[in-house]
Amino acid sequence: MVLNPPAVESGRSEWERSWYIALLSTLGIAVSVMHTYTLGALMPAIHASTGWTRSQISVGPILVSITGIICAPFLGAAIDRYGTRRVALPGLVLYCAAFSALGFTGPKMISWEIGWTLVGLFFVLVSPTVWTAAVVAEFDTSRGKAIGVALAGTGVGSICFPYISTLLQEHFGWRGAYEWLGMGGLLLSFPLIWIFFRSSQDRLRISSSTAILLDRSTLSGVPVREAFLSRRYLQMAVACLCASTAGAAMAVHFVPIVRGNGLSPHTAAAVAAGIGFSSIVGRLSGGYLLDRVSGPLVGFISCAFGVLVAPALLLSHSAGAGLFGACMVGLSAGMEIAVLAYLIPRYFGVRHYGLLFAVMNGLVIVGLGVGPYLGGYLFDRSGNYRTLLLLTVPLYLASAILFGTLGRPTDRN
Repeated sequence: MVLNPPAVESGRSEWERSWYIALLSTLGIAVSVMHTYTLGALMPAIHASTGWTRSQISVGPILVSITGIICAPFLGAAIDRYGTRRVALPGLVLYCAAFSALGFTGPKMISWEIGWTLVGLFFVLVSPTVWTAAVVAEFDTSRGKAIGVALAGTGVGSICFPYISTLLQEHFGWRGAYEWLGMGGLLLSFPLIWIFFRSSQDRLRISSSTAILLDRSTLSGVPVREAFLSRRYLQMAVACLCASTAGAAMAVHFVPIVRGNGLSPHTAAAVAAGIGFSSIVGRLSGGYLLDRVSGPLVGFISCAFGVLVAPALLLSHSAGAGLFGACMVGLSAGMEIAVLAYLIPRYFGVRHYGLLFAVMNGLVIVGLGVGPYLGGYLFDRSGNYRTLLLLTVPLYLASAILFGTLGRPTDRN
């Protein structure tokens, strides 16, 4: 039996039919960013306990990046072939287990590296590619808003995890923080995803005794090779790599940066929560704008926010300046990934969305690894974060220009 694409619906009817897909995707994405938004808060305790430098500790996200870019094409192919549910459910179990296992890291760096390699391997199965693929399949008219709601999960995670990990570290140590967060993330997400996360394709597969495959030849879209070699795809790839590198460096090292500016640990964690709140605002406002104005313009604006981070943190060491910087980091990150998830089907169609976005998200994952490591390396060399902050300005600026010159899509796919 073949599942053909649904007829075009109004935005309201799309939400009445599939609202829970967007909200459950928010939850799945929130859990999937645990490793990103806990490392900065736990880094001082890990350093004090093990004696490892910050660049050594930050090798973890690098390993996530390596596994992410290697596995991204296979993930995209799996999503296109089997659907999101069959990828997400085992992915949640494996990712949360690997995250908890970081608490059992031994005194040697090799155990830390092995642990993060496993986190990276299983993170691919719960990355935004998985959840946005479900949203893109269910929404068309209000796709921008739905993507924004789903990707708000990163904002939820960045609000919760720095503060929760700080509290858990104070009571159970950094090892216990990893163990409790991994178990809690699984208990919070898996039952709801298992019971309710069923797209229209999943529901039809379950109701039929015959395997239902999506006939992708009936869907709109350009050939994969043409998409990969196009100017627009290459521009978006470079833009997302630059912006994600700068954004990840700031997100992971933000607590140490503002603590170095004189804020207490709890105040620093509270200020860093501004990244999460503003990320949610960025996701939702970006999604709203994407359905109404030029996608490249939204991309330009998102990266322009990031340019303001370094001046704010370098010119003032107050909590207010820290909060402003956190909000700029969050707004930039919040809009950027939504722009990518929105523009890929607009430029290239939905036929190969899983593969095209998985590769793009693989580059984002590279940035998520390179940025934190670069921040740790520059700190170890200079003893401060000034060089890192200055480096973010050209990275964000280049991304803004690349997004802004993409041009409008000729067709609405």
